[in-house]
Amino acid sequence: MTRRQHHPRHAGRLRLGVLLHRWHRRAGLFAAVFLVWLAVTGVLLNEGPALGLDGVRIGWPWLMDLYGLHATLPDQGFEAGGHWLVAVGEQARLDGRVMQPAGTQPLGMVELAGVLYLATADTLLLLKPDDGSRIDELRAPPLPDGRIRRIGIADGQIVIDVGALYASTDGEDWRAASGEPVQWSAAQALPPAQRKAAALMPSLPASRVLADLHSGRVFGPYGARLIDLVGLAAILLAATGVWSVLRRRRH
Repeated sequence: MTRRQHHPRHAGRLRLGVLLHRWHRRAGLFAAVFLVWLAVTGVLLNEGPALGLDGVRIGWPWLMDLYGLHATLPDQGFEAGGHWLVAVGEQARLDGRVMQPAGTQPLGMVELAGVLYLATADTLLLLKPDDGSRIDELRAPPLPDGRIRRIGIADGQIVIDVGALYASTDGEDWRAASGEPVQWSAAQALPPAQRKAAALMPSLPASRVLADLHSGRVFGPYGARLIDLVGLAAILLAATGVWSVLRRRRH
């Protein structure tokens, strides 16, 4: 019995079919994991508001390293009554605790009768030393008119400089300051422990991280190229899949 001889054209198509089937499997294995990754990150991006991700920030150290973001260590702060106030970016931290709301930019801080008085340009915040919670927030009036330039202590009274000097024992009743020397609150070098406690750790919105994960840009240009390869693999899967279906129908 003689072996059946295939027509050269038929043999060529057979080899092409085997080759395409092989590449279809390889492309499928390569793309499977990344297609799931793209699907999951895409769903999270679309449903982010419903899942409450809009206000979420991510600060995982290894992820921040990928972005080239590192902790900001402040050098100076204000000391009063053994407590340290540090401004880091848009945050103010008292003994390492973040003060709310953000955006409080201190000009100085003093301690009087077990209360911390923190001065900003237009407010005087009264704080509990133990946890930094607010007792009161004073503006003009009762504060004297004018932007606060600095705050200090003189003769057992709080003194603020608004172009003229005013003194008070409680932050409510202000009078022109006497001629007593004022110990002004000034920024000082932070002790190492306070410097570490006040470190501002970087973070990014969850929506930004998800978008970069979806596009691969979180891993830099190589990540974006990898996602491009996944797209090409998907095209190859589609093309070889269609070719296989048409081939079967023809036979």
